[in-house]
Amino acid sequence: MSIDESWREIERLLPPRIAATLRPPASEESLQAWAETVGSLPQPLVELYSGHEGTDHAGGSKAFCFVGAWYPLPIESAIRYYHQVLLLTDLYNTAPLIPFAIGIDGSLLSVSPDGSAPVQIVYTDGPGGVHLPSIESLVQRTVAGLRDEDPEYRLEITPDNLLWVHREYEAEHLGRGRCR
Repeated sequence: MSIDESWREIERLLPPRIAATLRPPASEESLQAWAETVGSLPQPLVELYSGHEGTDHAGGSKAFCFVGAWYPLPIESAIRYYHQVLLLTDLYNTAPLIPFAIGIDGSLLSVSPDGSAPVQIVYTDGPGGVHLPSIESLVQRTVAGLRDEDPEYRLEITPDNLLWVHREYEAEHLGRGRCR
């Protein structure tokens, strides 16, 4: 399933209130400005943002997020976070990465400018690690999660909320109250 096909399926599966938080596709001008800032954009990232330029209301359960609660950033926010990531890459002597989604803890999902490396998590307090093999796998797993077919996360969804629950964490903490 292509990124574009995944976006169409995500839109179909989301409650209207959550789907309304998705921004329109990125303009060519915005993508060009982003590419000029970071050097180049990998094609899957361009395809991702050609579907939607992030989400409004990032960081809350009332907005769209990818599987695992990763909120796609608007380009202007992605550029701002890129400058922060550059400081971290200098500090930890790692390759530069382009952030495109943020977690509720402030960590960032990022990709390499040439697209050769997997999707990685960048933490603000230390080096990150590999999260998923590709942007394509992120959107495909999101579709699977929306269909309740993802092995790692299940979705609690109401007309107003979208919550990804880690299945293993939930099983470990079952009986100690609800976990999110």
